[in-house]
Amino acid sequence: MKSDWSRYWQNLLPRERWIIAGGGGVLVIALLYAYLWLPLHQQRQKLQEVLPRMRLQATQLQTARDEVLRLKAQIGAGARSTLPLQQALTASATAQGLTLLKVDVTGEHSAMLVLDNVAFDDWLRWLHVLQTQQGLHLVAGDITRSVQVGRVNIQATVSQE
Repeated sequence: MKSDWSRYWQNLLPRERWIIAGGGGVLVIALLYAYLWLPLHQQRQKLQEVLPRMRLQATQLQTARDEVLRLKAQIGAGARSTLPLQQALTASATAQGLTLLKVDVTGEHSAMLVLDNVAFDDWLRWLHVLQTQQGLHLVAGDITRSVQVGRVNIQATVSQE
């Protein structure tokens, strides 16, 4: 086969050889352009368009992370009660006008609470007080609506970190 190709090439006129070699060179350049350089160039343009948005998102995420850390430190820095956890929860609920049906201390720094027929807004206010003043946060909760509008029955677990 090689000898056939070699014989064919030798039988061509010099001008025909030059045209075939030049055409082959142009074909190689066209293929390199179409399948190598053009896709890379297009991808580079897309990345140049996306990069500023990604940098902005990274900056926003960094800012949000700093805010979360600041707020977390602020919540954790709340004045903690010197009372035992059950008494502190009961006193805090009473101060907010809520009545706890049940308080089970489940660990040194956690408790399960049961409230019945409580205004949802009052629950949220008290939860905020627990977070900011006693360093407690909601670990788990089951909130079901009560018969009255805007009132709920709550089973929740709170914990100190």
